Amino acid sequence: MTQRKRTNADRTHLLGVLGSVLLATIAVVSIAVGALAWSQPRTDVVRLSPGVPASLTPSPLFDPGSTVFAQGEDEDPADPASWGCVLLRDATEVSLQVRPDFDAVGSRVLEGEPYVPVVAVGTTAEGDQLRCDPATGDTTAVVAMPTDVGVRAVPLAFVVGGIAALGIAGLLHPRGRGIRRFGS
Repeated sequence: MTQRKRTNADRTHLLGVLGSVLLATIAVVSIAVGALAWSQPRTDVVRLSPGVPASLTPSPLFDPGSTVFAQGEDEDPADPASWGCVLLRDATEVSLQVRPDFDAVGSRVLEGEPYVPVVAVGTTAEGDQLRCDPATGDTTAVVAMPTDVGVRAVPLAFVVGGIAALGIAGLLHPRGRGIRRFGS
């Protein structure tokens, strides 16, 4: 019995099947990663006492982390170094010196009082602690809050992109388009 030679139609069919299976696998993984990131809880609001370390909750996947906010309405508060904030991670101290972008982060209202961003903390891991000791000796209330409080765009993009890729994979598969290989 002689074996039939592969034709271009056979090769195209095989590429369509393999491409659709690969794209469908990537789509399912993308949806799973997006759903996992979306289901993780946000970082908690933590009130900070001067000189006392406070435990922070871990940041979820694709989240910008936390920011230190101070009570008040001044959009141009003191320099970040003057707040004396230190992130304690794995027995090391990291001095926080970055001023958050007020236009990107915005202000917050907590229990009827306005708060403005003063120091960017960034992402946090399990066991991280934050200590702030303002040099001014001011009794202004200081709170660590999530940097981004809106709908998280990256996990949403993973889910929507995964759903779109799954649809494209269905269209890419030859049987999804009603095409059958010769002889099958």
